[in-house]
Amino acid sequence: MAADKREVIDKLNETALIKLSRVDLQGRVAGLEQENSLLKEGLRANRLQSNLNEQQIRARNLLLFGVTELRILTFNKYFKVPKFSGDYKKFREWWQMFDAHVHKKTIDPVEKYSLLKQSLEGRAAAEIAHLEFTADQYQVAMDAIAAKFGSAKDAEKEHVQQLQRLVLTRDLHIHDKFINFVSALSQNVEALISLGKNYDSLSLMLTPNILSALPVQMRESFNRLHFESSAKSDSDSDLELLLEFLDREVSIKRASRPLDSYRQQSFQSSYSNRDLSASNAARQQNQESSC
Repeated sequence: MAADKREVIDKLNETALIKLSRVDLQGRVAGLEQENSLLKEGLRANRLQSNLNEQQIRARNLLLFGVTELRILTFNKYFKVPKFSGDYKKFREWWQMFDAHVHKKTIDPVEKYSLLKQSLEGRAAAEIAHLEFTADQYQVAMDAIAAKFGSAKDAEKEHVQQLQRLVLTRDLHIHDKFINFVSALSQNVEALISLGKNYDSLSLMLTPNILSALPVQMRESFNRLHFESSAKSDSDSDLELLLEFLDREVSIKRASRPLDSYRQQSFQSSYSNRDLSASNAARQQNQESSC
C-alpha cells in the first residue's frame, strides 16, 4: 500500500511539474511576443519619425527655394546673370563676372546655387545635373565647373583652332566680311595674349596665314608698310604691326562705306526739296521786280 501511495504521489508531482513548466513556457512566450510587439512599434515609430523629418526637410527646402526665387527676381532687376554653355574660350570672362557679382556676395549659398543653375546651359549645366540642390553642394558644383572648363590649355586650344578656321576665309574684299574677320581675329589673339602667350611666338604661326587670306592689293600695302617699319630698331612684332594695319583698314572702309539706300533717298529728297524751294523763291522775286 505504501508503494502504491508513493507512486501516486510521484505521478502527481510529475504532473504538477509539467503544468508548471507549461505555465512558465507560456509566460516566456507571452513575454517574447510582447517584446517583439514593442520592437515592431519602435521600428514603426522610427520610420514615422524619419518620414516626418524628410517631409520637414522638403518643406524647408521648398520654403527656402521660394524665398530664394523671390530674392533672385529682385537681384536680377539690378544684375543679369551671365550665361555659360561650356565654351572654353568664354570661361574666364564668365567666371570673373559670376565671381564678382554672385560668388563673393554675402548671400545664402542656396541662392548662389540657384543663380549658378540659372547661369549654366548645355554641357556646363549637364556637368552638375547629378548634384543635389542643397547649400553644401554649391561649392562642389563650382569646383566641378572650374575643373572641367577652367583649363588654360583647353581654352588656348579652342582659340588656336578658331584662328586656324578663320584664316581660311576668302572674299575679304567684301566690306562686312572683312570687318567681321578683323574683329574675330583681334579677339582671339587678345585672348591668347591674356592666357600667357606673346606676340612674337604667335607671329610665327599666324602672320603668314593671315596674309594669305588678304586680298592681293591689301597684302602689298602691308608689305610696303612692313618694309618701311623694319628699319626701326624698336619696331613691333610682325603680328602687332599687321593687326594695327588691319584696324586702320577697317576704319578706312567704314568711313568710305556708301550711304544705305534709305539714307540716300532721304538725302536726295531733302536736296530736291531745297532746290525746288529756292527756284520758287527766285521765280517769285523776278515776278515782283517785273511788276
